[in-house]
Amino acid sequence: MATKNRLIDSLGMVSFVEYQNAKNIKIIVKPNQEIKVTMPKGCDISIAMDFVHSKIAEIKQIKEKYASKFPNPVIITENTRKITPYHDLIFFVEERENIIITLKENQIIISHSLDVKRNGEYMQETIKKAVNFALQKKAKQIIPSRLYQLAKDHNLQYKNVIISSATKKWGSCNSDNVIRISFHVLRLPSHLVDYVLLHELAHLKIKNHSHLFWEYLQKLLPDAMKLDAELNKLHQ
Repeated sequence: MATKNRLIDSLGMVSFVEYQNAKNIKIIVKPNQEIKVTMPKGCDISIAMDFVHSKIAEIKQIKEKYASKFPNPVIITENTRKITPYHDLIFFVEERENIIITLKENQIIISHSLDVKRNGEYMQETIKKAVNFALQKKAKQIIPSRLYQLAKDHNLQYKNVIISSATKKWGSCNSDNVIRISFHVLRLPSHLVDYVLLHELAHLKIKNHSHLFWEYLQKLLPDAMKLDAELNKLHQ
């Protein structure tokens, strides 16, 4: 499986991936607005790029739909230092051909050559991918233990917790009492992270959003309605 990245005007970075069993060229727009093009093995990338150019209007519509549902808060400028609530952004200029990303406990380090523009589209896309990776890793470190503590405090039991990359929902709780939490919750203030976790824990008792659910949630968290309104306002 060979992958090539190309910068396409008005779309940003697009990944072209060859698959042995692919019969046609297919465009996939992910909820995080990344664009992936799958194509048959040996297909000339120029043909695939022409196909993408013919579909730019449709691709932009899909990206705008995702952006309206989950706006990407990552806007990197020359003065950006705190890239997430948990990570500082550090740049190094070096003699190199490629952009190198190093992830440390609380740092995202970007090494690049002098001719790379930090506000350029390629750099922006690269950093956004690094931020998502860093947040996902951090979420796996802190969300399970925080969820466990909140469940213990309220005498609740769940089967398992899964850290997801969902962008349409902060979290969910299924009929088997498996809780899924999107790593994107770490973009929220800590008090709203706790609200999301308690919201899903409340679904262990009541699976729907009836008035009984909200009454129960307010027993766990008296400010639940206020916090829900705050969360919805951020997500508009």
